Amino acid sequence: MGLTYSTTIACAQKWYPHKKGMITGVIVASLGFGGVVFTPVIEWLISIFGGVGTIYQIGGEMATLRVLAIVFFVVCAVGSIFTVEPPEGHMADKIAANPKTAGTARSFTSSEMIKTPQFYLLTAAFIFSVVGGLMMIGFAHPIAVAHGLPEAAATIGVLAITLFNSVGRLVWGMVSDKLGRIPTLLMLLVSSAALSLAVNVVSGYAIIVLIALIGLSFGGLLSNYPALTSDLFGSKFMGANYGFVLIGFGVGAILASQIAGHFANIAQYYDDISRLSPAFMFAAAFAALAIGILIILRLLDKKRRAA
Repeated sequence: MGLTYSTTIACAQKWYPHKKGMITGVIVASLGFGGVVFTPVIEWLISIFGGVGTIYQIGGEMATLRVLAIVFFVVCAVGSIFTVEPPEGHMADKIAANPKTAGTARSFTSSEMIKTPQFYLLTAAFIFSVVGGLMMIGFAHPIAVAHGLPEAAATIGVLAITLFNSVGRLVWGMVSDKLGRIPTLLMLLVSSAALSLAVNVVSGYAIIVLIALIGLSFGGLLSNYPALTSDLFGSKFMGANYGFVLIGFGVGAILASQIAGHFANIAQYYDDISRLSPAFMFAAAFAALAIGILIILRLLDKKRRAA
């Protein structure tokens, strides 16, 4: 994934420079739906291969990983045949016709990018943006149960955040092609902050709706940051550049797991899942912080373009 994710996005964006949000949304939504498709397949394969002591002598999980390795190798090898660069000047007229998402005319190398304040602001915003969504993905099931849902309904909540996360990646990517990246991100972060705070007050089946909406907002973040990276630093070196920006997602994941894990341990100690609630207050605060960072980033970018 590390080798193919940003490179695939970068190549596809060059083919559709006037719809970078949409095409990025298609790719990252496919990534999300991959989890929906492969999860039951993986469980079925593990059950087929069985545990340790079968003829494979390696256990169902390891045998399944070997099957997946073959599948992924074939998919990536065949896909690489079609992953080619567009000709120079491809769709230049379309880019000029959409100034909101045209991006910079200059392409920054990674070494040039990391010397700009825009890179650090973008990466910091990414870190704080994803905390709430990652927390909910990790704890959707116990939170749903704690809000009074039966086990089967709580499982629906987990499915809801997975599906809406994938749908949000496509939908909000398309929206950003119309509104612009940063305005779309600001909308999503306001929504994320409000929804994170609402975790503490909703009850019953309304929690499923809340979980789904958090997934929808979170998905939009994941389709807009790659497109914004290309807007800010150009498309030529996008594959390498987004690899650096994507570090922000990794840091955000660590931050989310540490905060949520801390309060989850407290909740487990007291046998009271409601004690996880403060974690989502942190998530709302981080979303607000990301909003401030993106506003500064927008002002800096406007100043750079005007210079």
